[in-house]
Amino acid sequence: MKKVFRIAAALAAVLALALAVCSCSSSSEPPFIPIPPAPTPPEPPLSDDPTIPLTIEALADGTITLENPPSTFKYKKNGGDFETVTPSGDPPQAIIAVATGDKVCLFADGTENSARGYGSCFLINCSADFCLYGNVMSLESSSDYQNCAAILADNEFACLFVGNERLKNHATLNIVLPATELKESCYDAMFEHCKLLERAPKLPATNLKDGCYKMMFQDCKSLVQAPDLPAMELAKDCYRDMFYGCEKLEKAPALPAVKLKKSCYESMFAGCKSLVKAPDLPATELAAFCYYSMFDNCVKMTPAPALPATTLADSCYLDMFIRCKALTQAPELPAETLADGCYMQMFCQCDNLAYVKCLATNISAYQCLLSWMEGVPSGGTFVKAKGMSDWPTGSVSGIPNGWTVQDSE
Repeated sequence: MKKVFRIAAALAAVLALALAVCSCSSSSEPPFIPIPPAPTPPEPPLSDDPTIPLTIEALADGTITLENPPSTFKYKKNGGDFETVTPSGDPPQAIIAVATGDKVCLFADGTENSARGYGSCFLINCSADFCLYGNVMSLESSSDYQNCAAILADNEFACLFVGNERLKNHATLNIVLPATELKESCYDAMFEHCKLLERAPKLPATNLKDGCYKMMFQDCKSLVQAPDLPAMELAKDCYRDMFYGCEKLEKAPALPAVKLKKSCYESMFAGCKSLVKAPDLPATELAAFCYYSMFDNCVKMTPAPALPATTLADSCYLDMFIRCKALTQAPELPAETLADGCYMQMFCQCDNLAYVKCLATNISAYQCLLSWMEGVPSGGTFVKAKGMSDWPTGSVSGIPNGWTVQDSE
């Protein structure tokens, strides 16, 4: 009998414990409400203040080397008085020592540097990381640079910061290139091989000159933001190699120009391995070599831009899409009469190309189709003009081996 009572007592204790647990779980505690993460603060606004002279801000102790500085060159450090330099050696150089946080504003007057041209360009190089910002025209006028809108001579700022692997953008202050009146080769190779530059300065000019932006940002491997390029009429070599080797550039600027000149877009985006979409190319008046190697080795780019021109120029599309490995369909090629070298190696090594529509009926021009589809895989579709029977077949300089041929409707 005592054993029965002990079992009953144990059951009662278990029941009481279960009731207590239930009571706790049904208490009036407020439900758990997760706290949303704090919003990401907005990016600080960028400033193109033309009143700030061209400024080097040191991010570490080091030196600024000035090669071939103009005789009018002077500088201010941390808001102090003007100081001058005394170059020596061959080529003549002067050195400014800087400590972390120093701000060195650069000034000069006139066109002495630009008149000397290549071989003795004014070059600025820094031994440690630095930010560059402010108005480059302070190297043209030390007193009125904020109102300068015209570059005065050819090659004026050519190669100015070429090879500066430590040049960086400031977080909020931009490099300012305000000129709307340019000269030949005025910015040629200005920032070439500046591997840490991420933002390009604005380029407001609409009236271009031969070679004005040639190689300006070549091999700027960190560049992710290109400037707008509003010009409607181009000049010889004006954009040649401008973004060559800019491996991180994903978006190309709009290119609204309708009048082209020789080699104006030559190799403009060659080696831009992150570029995913080509800009529209509305021009119908072409020039020799105008699109030569424009998208060479743009391995992610697809689709190709439309090419509306029906009158071609010598070598106009030479190597245009060579090594564009993501390209599966060529732009329609409406021109009936080809020009010397116009399609030479145009789609060479396009490993995934599977469709080409070419309406040419006169392909007699010198080397117009030479190796234009070399390295293209078999199995694609080629659409030709109805009644056109002169196409070579089974050839990298005609219709590739193993392609299906159709007539255009």
